[in-house]
Amino acid sequence: MNEVRQKIIHEAVRLFNDKGYHSTSMRDIMQAVGCTQPTLYYYFENKRALFKESVLGEFQKMMNQVIEDVDTSLSVKDIYVKAVIKRKHFSDYQKHLYSLAIKGWYHLLGDEEIEASLCDWIRESIDRRKDYLARYIDDPVRLESFTALLIHVYLNLTEQIILKDIDISDNEINKRFTMLFELF
Repeated sequence: MNEVRQKIIHEAVRLFNDKGYHSTSMRDIMQAVGCTQPTLYYYFENKRALFKESVLGEFQKMMNQVIEDVDTSLSVKDIYVKAVIKRKHFSDYQKHLYSLAIKGWYHLLGDEEIEASLCDWIRESIDRRKDYLARYIDDPVRLESFTALLIHVYLNLTEQIILKDIDISDNEINKRFTMLFELF
């Protein structure tokens, strides 16, 4: 990707996360990047297009990379433990991006289309996880319940790490998933 375009996206993610969509102007982004107005509009026709690319495009790219890196030889529990531990080591940019996505899931971004797209993405992600767990859980009610609990624990830990910047020990993360998987 073009270096200037990537810098625009990185600064936009930071500003949108820190100030919100409506409080961030194209001028703010232009100043943070250190570029001219024509340069900014060369890459993005308006603030909404930049917001959409920053939130949806970048988040999906990041999550696709995270998914590709999953070691499927591990147990299901260990996959989730490693996934949460990995979030502890996200860069500031990744944390800002994930934070924007979480705000979107909770409809706090102020853009219904982007929020709906993020919610669709999370539903698809949950369905993929449920399909994977169906290999191990035959009973549909247990499958639905366990998937919901798993997603809750996973997202709760992720939100504590990303949004609240709480340092949860690897051991504590492992203990929480161990307790959950004992229900399995």
